Amino acid sequence: MARSFTTTSPTNGSSASYSVRAGAIDCLKILLFIFFLMLLISIVPCATFAVIRLQPALPVFTLESSLLSFTNASISKVNTITANWNLTITVKNPNNHGIFYDQITASAFHEKERLANAAMAAFELPGKNKTTFLTGFSAMRWRWGSRNCSRVNNETRCEGLKVVLRAKASFEGWTWPTRRDNMTAECTPAFDSGWECNVSGRWNDIKGMSVKVFWGYIFFAGVALCVLLISF
Repeated sequence: MARSFTTTSPTNGSSASYSVRAGAIDCLKILLFIFFLMLLISIVPCATFAVIRLQPALPVFTLESSLLSFTNASISKVNTITANWNLTITVKNPNNHGIFYDQITASAFHEKERLANAAMAAFELPGKNKTTFLTGFSAMRWRWGSRNCSRVNNETRCEGLKVVLRAKASFEGWTWPTRRDNMTAECTPAFDSGWECNVSGRWNDIKGMSVKVFWGYIFFAGVALCVLLISF
């Protein structure tokens, strides 16, 4: 007696349901791929932007007044002279948090020749505040000529003189990667009142490097995305 076998085939409804599930899974995979791709693309600029925002602003050093007095020579001929130099300098903290200065060392230069040094006591400068301090150099000796110095409004002014301040500072707010900075402020021309000094330091270097990384990454990521879109 022969047996008969029957076979069943999927109905149109079950096939359509399977296709919908497969399409949904593929769509989910694409969305996850796009999400993680955008996450990877945004990590570097977000991190560098955070570093930029965390860096304290460098303080502003301003040379308020300068008085140079000679002790043993006129300015009529080439000679080696001795002079005293008194300065009034203002420091402004533009940050919301304070900056503590462990030490500030002032050095007087004529061209590249160091003439004298002076040290100032440690102090704390609160955020959004400024302070003024006096410093001076006694018995500075250097070789000069009549073309280097002149009399203006009963004041002796000499070209090539400048003061360089080196400060060890600590930021009292939260920052990364470092709270400490060894900054340098170069004040020149030294005989004009109200001149802001040129300040440099590690905080500014970190900010500048992070800005370059940020915009460089944005540029290359944009180029890569354009190439990817064109290839499709």
